[in-house]
Amino acid sequence: MPYAHCGFPGTNKYMVVTGTGKVLAEHDRYPAEVIREGLRAWDQLPEAERRPRRVSGVPRITAFPKPPEPPPGSIILRAYIRALERHPDGDLTWTGPIAVAADDYNFAPEPQLDHVWITEAEWKSMIPVDPQVGDVVRVRSGVAHRIARFHLIDKALGCGVFLWEKARAEIRLKVTAVSDRSIQMDLLGNAWIGKNGDYPVNLQGRLTVDRSRGEFTRFDMIALGKDDGDFRTPEERMQRNSFWYRVGPQSKVVMAIAFELIPGTKPIDRVPPYALMFDSERNYGQPYFDAR
Repeated sequence: MPYAHCGFPGTNKYMVVTGTGKVLAEHDRYPAEVIREGLRAWDQLPEAERRPRRVSGVPRITAFPKPPEPPPGSIILRAYIRALERHPDGDLTWTGPIAVAADDYNFAPEPQLDHVWITEAEWKSMIPVDPQVGDVVRVRSGVAHRIARFHLIDKALGCGVFLWEKARAEIRLKVTAVSDRSIQMDLLGNAWIGKNGDYPVNLQGRLTVDRSRGEFTRFDMIALGKDDGDFRTPEERMQRNSFWYRVGPQSKVVMAIAFELIPGTKPIDRVPPYALMFDSERNYGQPYFDAR
């Protein structure tokens, strides 16, 4: 599970196993370590155990449940999740490595991915029928709350649960340019997340509509939280299975999540939102698609 998402209980682990099911090595951090250890153990096995053989008595998996599919006609936004570091002079840059628990080890803070699904009825409601510069379209609350509740999550900033139960958001689109070919709109909004729904996040974006096709060709958005975006005490950051960003002694960590419209034609584009993969409605009583 990518570290940026907090939720389904479990653990990551790499294992080297023989064809008969004997575990030779396992490691919960680095694949290179388990491979080296596994090869050493393999070399110590008797020759008879290293020979190819037909394994019997193992149940055959005949089918896997299919993952959820995007609703027909929906659009997909890809979310890139990685915090930023605000330096004392005000500049924003990438952070240092991500530290694990009590500084057990570090790894690079590469962006983690999620996907936002917006149904056809929802995104069509964002396109003005007779657009004029200055017009404002309010995004449905179900879409705004969905983004705040399920997609403004970064475990390295202290999300202790899979979703922000009290999160809410308000998003509006302002028409900035209209031509025969396109409609340009600015996205403006605010979200409130955290345990108490009181941590402010600013939402900004640029959208383009192709008028001949009546659909979005651009849907860029960025979510920036206020400085000091970690929701934990120093003691909580040191707990097992906790992650935190390394920043300079005078710097502040800032939530930063970017979203962009993707075609949805590749299998990787159609990976379901984590909220759906972990069945947020059944497990947490929070449906991904809110009818509001």
